[in-house]
Amino acid sequence: MSFPKSLARFIHIIGLLTAFVAAILSFGSNQAEGETYGTQAAKSIFADNKPVANPSRTFASAQACPDSMSLVVMLLLNQLRVDSGVSPLLIDQRLVASSQAHAEDMFTNDCFQADACDGNPWFMEISSFGYPTPNSRFIAVGVVTAETVVALWMTSAATRDILFERVGIPHLHFGAGWSGSGGGINGRRWTVDFGSSTVSFEAPACLSCCDNPGDANNDGTYNIADITFGIARIFAGGAAPACNDEADANGNNTFNIADITYGIARIFAGGPAPVCGTTGS
Repeated sequence: MSFPKSLARFIHIIGLLTAFVAAILSFGSNQAEGETYGTQAAKSIFADNKPVANPSRTFASAQACPDSMSLVVMLLLNQLRVDSGVSPLLIDQRLVASSQAHAEDMFTNDCFQADACDGNPWFMEISSFGYPTPNSRFIAVGVVTAETVVALWMTSAATRDILFERVGIPHLHFGAGWSGSGGGINGRRWTVDFGSSTVSFEAPACLSCCDNPGDANNDGTYNIADITFGIARIFAGGAAPACNDEADANGNNTFNIADITYGIARIFAGGPAPVCGTTGS
């Protein structure tokens, strides 16, 4: 499985910022407030972990692929799990969709809570995306990078216990999303949803490293430099592209001369825009 090239910019977990964070766990039938860490608040809500047969709302888009920053959040959480002796989780597109929708809901409607801003319970919200057995939800506000939000969650003992499965039901899948910009209480919102369904919705395209289609030389733009890079690679044994799916401008899952001619047509003759390959490499 390959992760976005931007991962190299995120591997160093930097210092925590003042913010609010909440972690939500579903495993029992009671409710309890969690602990407070200075100005960072954390709480856990416990509810019956039962499939919701008739969710109150349904969404047209019940599946989604995570963007680069969401992928980094999940990579960091999985690395922490592995370091703690727990198996890594699989990405589920329904949980990506539910977490992204909740982050957008919180930012757009200026709320910060595990439940939907209109009061729909969090487990009902996740189930409405077609995921039958939601386990827990993490939320955060006011931090702007993947590293800082994961580091912030790790300051909470309750959140660590949930992530490392020291309490509650073991997780199988997760999805992450974010919305907004800036720090502080009115800043960027984050959500990670966890679940234990025995059936997952995964897609190889979701795991592609492709951020900028056609960007063979990995400089963040698609231009003539990518054409010369490709020619050097194919005809002179030059450097390999950092992401084959990105270099594969015509999207046929092979990087070859056809991608060079495709790029020339695009750049000099207004041909079709480049697309991503879907090999996950």
